[in-house]
Amino acid sequence: MLLQRTEININLVDCNHRTALSFASEKDHEAIVHLLLNRSDVDVGKVDQWGRTPLSWAGEKGHVEIVRLLLQHQPTLMNMQDADGNTCLIEAVRGGHLAVVELLLDFNADICLKDWKNRTALCWARQRRHQIIEAILARRREEHL
Repeated sequence: MLLQRTEININLVDCNHRTALSFASEKDHEAIVHLLLNRSDVDVGKVDQWGRTPLSWAGEKGHVEIVRLLLQHQPTLMNMQDADGNTCLIEAVRGGHLAVVELLLDFNADICLKDWKNRTALCWARQRRHQIIEAILARRREEHL
């Protein structure tokens, strides 16, 4: 009901600059994400105090359907880096979320972006011993060389 009222600001932030969309994306509340994305004034790319977007939170937690919804709504956020240089792909790799990694690669995520310690998604896959993800990323890297 509240979302039907145009005077409701759905981009309000908490003390960490997180929005309702950010929390719904992190907590895998797909129906709420749908409702929020239906509003023309939703700021899908609003960053929190760590420079993270709703897409970043969904990728870290492995919520593939929410990642898909957010990418369909605003694909330009896919390679956005947070304050530590992490992308949604790096977050998904760190968590070992194969389905999210594959989806991001289908959307042509940049596998060469590095975090603040100069680590790529492939470096993280090796470090975390996510062998299947490592093989996929290594193959993708070879294709681009």
